[in-house]
Amino acid sequence: MALDDRLVLGEIDAKGLVVQRWPMASIQALTAEAKAELFMQEERLAEAARELQIACSRWNEIGSPINVADARLSLAALLIRIGDRAGADLELGTALAVAKKVDSSRLKRRCDELRGLIAGAPAVAMGGA
Repeated sequence: MALDDRLVLGEIDAKGLVVQRWPMASIQALTAEAKAELFMQEERLAEAARELQIACSRWNEIGSPINVADARLSLAALLIRIGDRAGADLELGTALAVAKKVDSSRLKRRCDELRGLIAGAPAVAMGGA
């Protein structure tokens, strides 16, 4: 990870900074997604997963199903990368239900792509990586 990325992550991580400055759930969700991307670049996958879960929660709070589904699909892709097929399958199932409800062909295609990856991913024992 580049030094600039680490500085950004440090600024974002400043205790309570995001919540204090921007209490809106949408800003917190976007920030969590950005942090997840930075953590993934550093191979800090458990922390990235936690941030994506936060993003899902915040998008859900404001009733934004497409954003929730996108965040869940990002989380599913990360879980596949980690080797947690069961977790990825759970996230995909939830995202697919939303994709069908809002009739989003884009979300359905992404679900199908990730299902294909799950089929080829090695399983990890309970407790995961």
